[in-house]
Amino acid sequence: MNWPRRQRAGPHPKDPHASRRAGHEYERIGERVSIFLNGRVWYANWQEGPKQQRKSLRTRNYDVARQKARALEGQLSGAVPRQAGTFDIAGVRLMCAISVQNLEDFAVRRRRDGMAAKTVSTELTIVRQWLNFAVTRRMLTMSPVAGTKPLKPKPGPCRRQGEGESGPSRRRRGS
Repeated sequence: MNWPRRQRAGPHPKDPHASRRAGHEYERIGERVSIFLNGRVWYANWQEGPKQQRKSLRTRNYDVARQKARALEGQLSGAVPRQAGTFDIAGVRLMCAISVQNLEDFAVRRRRDGMAAKTVSTELTIVRQWLNFAVTRRMLTMSPVAGTKPLKPKPGPCRRQGEGESGPSRRRRGS
């Protein structure tokens, strides 16, 4: 007796988006934006600097999702893309234009924005290292912060184990 062969589980041949539903595959729309299907709703995905952004396109229709993604691509392309070797510290975008005064202004602004002193100190250390790296790679002739001493934040209150926290006790066993 010949039993009918069992077909493999997979996307229905008449459903063009079934593979996207199963694997969350991305489809590139423009230079920066991709779309993907999460559940039954389409989402857009793109990078803004170091951050990945995702936004619901609030549609279940593939063609409408592509349209909305193209509109989003148009909005994003109006933004100025970041160039290699540039960043924004106190309004200065080129590394050759950074001065000690710019770094001090940056530190003051970050503290005013509510950042901890340790965070600001870490950020300034990273900028110093970045500028020194640029000198070693001959992107700069001299580091603008050469010869200056990094400011270390004052140490905060130290938490000790005996103050409110319970930890392993040092009692002798068997007593």
